[in-house]
Amino acid sequence: MSDLRSMIVEHASWGVDNEPQIHYQQLRPIDGLGTPGKLPLSTDCSGFVTLCYAWAGAPDPNGVGYDGSGFTGTLLGHLRHISAGEALPGDLVVLGPGMGDHVVVIVEAGSDPLVVSHGQEAGPLRLRLSTESAAHAAPVTFLRGLGLDEQAATADEVPFPLPAGHWFGPPSQDPRNHSGFESAPDRAAFVPWQQRMITRGWHLDATGRFDGATPTVCRDFQKEKGLGVDGGVGIDTWRAAWSMAVT
Repeated sequence: MSDLRSMIVEHASWGVDNEPQIHYQQLRPIDGLGTPGKLPLSTDCSGFVTLCYAWAGAPDPNGVGYDGSGFTGTLLGHLRHISAGEALPGDLVVLGPGMGDHVVVIVEAGSDPLVVSHGQEAGPLRLRLSTESAAHAAPVTFLRGLGLDEQAATADEVPFPLPAGHWFGPPSQDPRNHSGFESAPDRAAFVPWQQRMITRGWHLDATGRFDGATPTVCRDFQKEKGLGVDGGVGIDTWRAAWSMAVT
């Protein structure tokens, strides 16, 4: 199991262990996004699985750059749909028609996966998917999170080099933004992403600065891959350059 999957499962299990202090509430922005292990915690099913991904360091499964929003519909729209036989720990399952009624995270694969569910005040709970799905209308949709497909990763993948909550972007006064115009270490750190985009077929120069065609390439790539289109290379857009298929 990959480190990301293990971490997602660990956070889901943490939720079960701390059930008395975790309450059910449809609250946006999602409670606890920037505070791993926050207790007490108030959230709903999609908020809980989003927290499991965020706290594990995985890309936002809703594709909105962890802006505090997200629900079963954004999960269904952003993540890759897979078969039941492909499902692994850390993958998600949305229950119900249309935009979905409920979502759970798989913590143990198998013919009847063990999942963690937070769909009511008595939760998060561990239970079999068959038990949870019996309480919901069809269909049952299995989803693979961005960054969790081990076959999509490459040996030359470069870890995201900035602190959590920082990004590479055009020059600005925000201290979390790194443009490469003023810092040689920032330029060196950004070059691998630009080089990776060149190998994917995008036309830009690997200057280490957020200049030239880089801003346009960034936005077009985010749009193509269903990422949050914010024009900056944060952790989701960085990882997608290695983990997502070339199209």
